[in-house]
Amino acid sequence: APTNPRQAAFFQQQSVEKLIRAVIEFERVVAGPTHSLGALTDLLGKEHALRDHFRQFDELSSAAAKFRYPSGSGTVPVVSNDALARKQAEITNLCAEVKEYIGPLKSG
Repeated sequence: APTNPRQAAFFQQQSVEKLIRAVIEFERVVAGPTHSLGALTDLLGKEHALRDHFRQFDELSSAAAKFRYPSGSGTVPVVSNDALARKQAEITNLCAEVKEYIGPLKSG
C-alpha cells in the first residue's frame, strides 16, 4: 500500500496528462498550459483512436491541485489505497496503448 496516497493520486494525474500530451505532440497539435485531461483530450478530435481511452481518466483532472494542497479550511482529501491500485492498473494499460499508437520513434 502506498505510504503517501495523496501524492500517488497527484502523480497518477500527472502520468495520464503526460501520456495525453505525448499523443498531442505526436499529432503535432498545440496544447497550451492546461492540466484538464478533458480539455487536452478534446484537442485530439472526436474521431481520434485514443479519445475514449483518455476520457476514462477525466476525473483525475482535479488531482492536479486537489491532492497537492490542503483546502482553505486546512483539510486534506482521503485517498483509498484500493482505488489507487485499480487506477494504477488502468494507467499501466493506457501507457501500453499509447506506446503502441505512437510506435517506435525514429531519430533525425
